Amino acid sequence: MTSFPLALTDLTTLVDDRIYESQWRPQLDRAGVYLLEIDVRHVSRREDFFDCAATGLGLGPDERLRKWSGLEDRIWGALAEHPADSGALVLRHADAMAGPALGDLLQAVGVFTDLAKAVGPGHEGSFPRDVQLFVILTGSGDSFPP
Repeated sequence: MTSFPLALTDLTTLVDDRIYESQWRPQLDRAGVYLLEIDVRHVSRREDFFDCAATGLGLGPDERLRKWSGLEDRIWGALAEHPADSGALVLRHADAMAGPALGDLLQAVGVFTDLAKAVGPGHEGSFPRDVQLFVILTGSGDSFPP
């Protein structure tokens, strides 16, 4: 397994969105990692989140997500099809969700971190290979350091 292109030590990382866009994203693109970005800046309900996730996954309008387990299954499948052994699940502008949809934001982070553990190094599940997967939340303000 190759090392992840950023010096991340925790499964979940907070970063300023401008820094992510100008520095992190280009580095992830160059490294060829699996990258799923979900822009949540206009999410105020769970249904909005699932619509944004479907867009990030490139699903068509007839392939709606309705449950957390469905989202997890779709990401699992996308990871299995991608040849990279590292990846990032990125919630862009997560600070916008913190007020109106905090519970859904926390649920999404929980689903993503559980998935990262399930496919990560030393996993004992049914995933075909180890994938070093990180969860990145971008935003602005003091909670999202450079």
